[in-house]
Amino acid sequence: MLWLCSCNESTPLDIHCRQGNETESIEALQQADFSLHFSNGSFNPGFTNAYWWIKINLTNSGRAATKYILLNNPHINRITVLDPASKTKLQLGDKMIFDKRPVNFSDFAIPVKLAANETRTIYIGLDKIGESLHIKTELADDANMGRLINIKMLTAGLIMGWMLLIVFIVMLIWFYTKEGSNLYYSAYIICISCWIFSNMGTGFQLFWPNFYAFNNISRPFFLFCAASFFALTLLTYFKESDFNKRTRKALKFQAILSVLMMLILITVDVNQIPVNYKFQFLMLVPVVLAIFVITSFLHIYANWRASADFSSFYFFGMIFFLFISICQNIFQFGLNNPLLQFINIHGASISLIGETSIIAAGFVFKFNKFKKEKELMQIEMLAQQFALSKEIINIQELERKRIGEDMHDSIGGLLATLKLYLDKATTDTVNVYLNNCKKILEQCIHEIRIIIDNLVPQNIHLHGFSKAFELFIAYSRESTESNIIFYHQIQSKLSISSQTVLYRILTELLNNCIKHAKSSEINISIIEEKEEIRILFEDNGIGFNPNKENIGHGLKNISNRVKFLDGTMHTESSHQGSTIIIQVPILPHLYSNN
Repeated sequence: MLWLCSCNESTPLDIHCRQGNETESIEALQQADFSLHFSNGSFNPGFTNAYWWIKINLTNSGRAATKYILLNNPHINRITVLDPASKTKLQLGDKMIFDKRPVNFSDFAIPVKLAANETRTIYIGLDKIGESLHIKTELADDANMGRLINIKMLTAGLIMGWMLLIVFIVMLIWFYTKEGSNLYYSAYIICISCWIFSNMGTGFQLFWPNFYAFNNISRPFFLFCAASFFALTLLTYFKESDFNKRTRKALKFQAILSVLMMLILITVDVNQIPVNYKFQFLMLVPVVLAIFVITSFLHIYANWRASADFSSFYFFGMIFFLFISICQNIFQFGLNNPLLQFINIHGASISLIGETSIIAAGFVFKFNKFKKEKELMQIEMLAQQFALSKEIINIQELERKRIGEDMHDSIGGLLATLKLYLDKATTDTVNVYLNNCKKILEQCIHEIRIIIDNLVPQNIHLHGFSKAFELFIAYSRESTESNIIFYHQIQSKLSISSQTVLYRILTELLNNCIKHAKSSEINISIIEEKEEIRILFEDNGIGFNPNKENIGHGLKNISNRVKFLDGTMHTESSHQGSTIIIQVPILPHLYSNN
């Protein structure tokens, strides 16, 4: 950076200053009284409405050489250089394209060719009317000038590399978390980096050398752009709560006002504003930005006081930024000492690099927490899946046991009776026993069909689970006197596995009711509405206690199957009957792949 070599590679100049006007001739300047004297080359009148002339006496005690007068300020509207010895007039400044500068240097370098042992007086006119003026004049030779240019470009490269690294880290975190605050903060870093380059003068030198009109508004433009994105970052990073409602409203207003100020800067020609109004307008810019900074800080402070997650990174990042910014603004109003000069030249880069680095570290820590929470969630999900799988295995074992008991109690008894009839059958009674055996065989076929359908509901593949359940109801009516009413309305084409689970839920509900409820009427409806399937099961039976710990395997099986479909089950029961409501969301995995 420039300060690294200013003490060894450039020499402060002895300068005399006075107010004047741009049209003064060399003769008038030679006769004028330059009453202000600064031996260290630093001149800082702060905000000024005057046109200033600088008188510099140069002495070359060696052989002929080209010397360079450095102003160490990349933002001067117009510079007029008058050389009485050569009768030349050089004009440069921010109001001209960059390529017209005699030296490719962002901070302005004025070349002066000095003969051996020559003494020469140079007059430099500075136009910063209605703005803040501060310069530190130094003298450098060819070798030193080359080093200064290289160091300035190296500094810009390091800043750009560091900012791009932070943007890369934040965007990488966004790729995994998809949080909007990461995107907004990346945009903020890009805008604030553009402001740094504009403030250093390298933006005009490298990125928009032919657009001097934009260069005049680039600094406030990028600041307001950064302010809007920073407001959006805070709004998305910290969730709304009772302690930050007011500051959130202020941040929303800040984002809107920032965009409005950007539009004003683009549409209004600042150079056409009268001097008095121009001064007021330019003073309005830092005042508005100061209000933005205070608003942002208050919002961060409110979240920090409430111990919001990772608010400390924002808080201490803003403290660092505010401290450097306050010191820098003190220098703008004319206070002058070596420390403030250093902060004025490099404070913007230091404060913003420090602030963005601290806040970016907050994003990294937040991402680490997000990653750990995601890993814990995955572990918990795996544990739940394991428990659910274990429960499903238990359900399957219970179903096998129930099927075995059904076969033993129904088919086993029928076959034993059949064998008994066959054993008793004789030539004389064969016709009687054959009729009985035929009836028993028909009953066996009926029972086997029910068991097989419970085990492998083939009707689902043939007709869908609604039709399959209607057939199951038809079988069930033979073993109960209850009036069973079934209504269904399903539009989505569900997968076979999902239909099977729903079929199991309905059949389990109906079996339990027939066996235990002693009801005279059963109403079952299954409908699809608002991206979910709703099952309503009602009966007028004797009811049961749904809060009882040992509620039987039937309801446990139903509950586990509902969980398998990511659904919910609500149960109400009394001595007047029971109502069970099951809601299953229609998720992608429920749909058929056909």
